[in-house]
Amino acid sequence: MAERINPIISLFFSEFDNRAGPVITFEVPEGRFSSSGLFDQISSYIIPKPELMARQLTISSGPFKVVGYPIQIDNAKYARNALMFNVCFVFDECANVSPYEPIVKKLGEYLRTAEVEACLISTETSKITLPELMLRLLTDLNNLGRCSVELNKSSTLFLKVVPANRNKSAAVHDFDVPILASNFTSLAALEDLTTRQIVPLIDGVKNVHQISDEVDADPDLVKSCVQNMIFYNVCKVVPAFHLTNVYRVMPGIERLIFNGTLQRECLKTVTKAENDAPSIRDIMVLYGDMQIGITVKNLLARHTTIANKIDEKKFCDFGVMHGLISRVYKYPLYTRYNQTTVKANTTLRWFNGAHHTDDILQRIEPALTIADLDDRIEADHSVVVCWK
Repeated sequence: MAERINPIISLFFSEFDNRAGPVITFEVPEGRFSSSGLFDQISSYIIPKPELMARQLTISSGPFKVVGYPIQIDNAKYARNALMFNVCFVFDECANVSPYEPIVKKLGEYLRTAEVEACLISTETSKITLPELMLRLLTDLNNLGRCSVELNKSSTLFLKVVPANRNKSAAVHDFDVPILASNFTSLAALEDLTTRQIVPLIDGVKNVHQISDEVDADPDLVKSCVQNMIFYNVCKVVPAFHLTNVYRVMPGIERLIFNGTLQRECLKTVTKAENDAPSIRDIMVLYGDMQIGITVKNLLARHTTIANKIDEKKFCDFGVMHGLISRVYKYPLYTRYNQTTVKANTTLRWFNGAHHTDDILQRIEPALTIADLDDRIEADHSVVVCWK
């Protein structure tokens, strides 16, 4: 049972009515927040403008704090070509709402998926089931700290209150590559249906975008699942591995000198053959030589004897996962970048210094390999590169 810090006072479902604008359609317990008369003051944040859609929003109003994750689904079948809704959690004004923020986001994304796949929100006969779902959420999250709700015959929603004394997981990106923890043994411990679907695809090679394509799931939903797995130490994420990658050594490298357990785990992970294992000194030499300007390929060529003893991918992944090294990314910048470049449907539009090469590979069509992208960057003398 998760620690309960602040109880949920109420949940309400708000949507955009074509005549009245933002309204509260359902609330449990009924009238707990809506009777306060405060909704009109904050309705523009409950059903906000497009730029605030699919963002975590926390609004303080009177004696309450409201947490929501507004959703907008664009489709010509809806009035005004869009369906807008938000399931909001209401707390006391002094409540620490951070334990519930992942739940609110996950609920919003699941309802988006349920609407796209089964018209859960836009069909009146299914929409009237929402109060029952909301009451179940309110009761179980307050009493148990977790909840499972069957949205339809093929989909079950699992939610769990995040312990308040745990740090938030770092953001997960399309280009991140998830790797299962070494102590992960079974799918049985995973309640979430989407998580169960993606775990078999986590092989340390596929990135989040590729996994979402294979399971035919919304990338944001897959990222949310991976982030939740990171939080519960089921997996970690590392950069995609290429021989052209550049890494730099981190201050945490000293732990490899004094921590015998870390040394044994490192050798077990990176060694190719037990009868020809590297020494910790060998490992330190390789890690210590990582710096800007030196690719993995350069590094292996410099230290061929040691390189023959290790699996270079596992070597780099282990270093990143344990904070011994970090990836240095390559950010191309087109020096003639202007508004014409922004509008052009070419690779150059992403060469604005804000996107590194791993990120760009997930954004361009048709898909390129990292070698192809590097060749384009090298061939264009109007492109400069920043490493960071």
